[in-house]
Amino acid sequence: MTNTITKTSKYLAPQWIKLNFEGHLFSSTFSHKFTLEKASVSEKKAYPIRWLIVAVSTISAFLFAIILLLIFEKLKELKRQES
Repeated sequence: MTNTITKTSKYLAPQWIKLNFEGHLFSSTFSHKFTLEKASVSEKKAYPIRWLIVAVSTISAFLFAIILLLIFEKLKELKRQES
């Protein structure tokens, strides 16, 4: 594994240097600049919707408990049928 990495790095290092100088990979000027909108301070501070988090957590916990109860009941039923 180390031998493969050394061979690869020996090949890629000169190629990388060649690309940097000839291909101008690290140029000081940018050819494109994308500014969608200047950053500004929010008018109202954003908070998570607490009631939605509580509702989703409660419903998911309830459904998870029902699924677990159904699984345990099915396992009990299968054990009774085996004996």
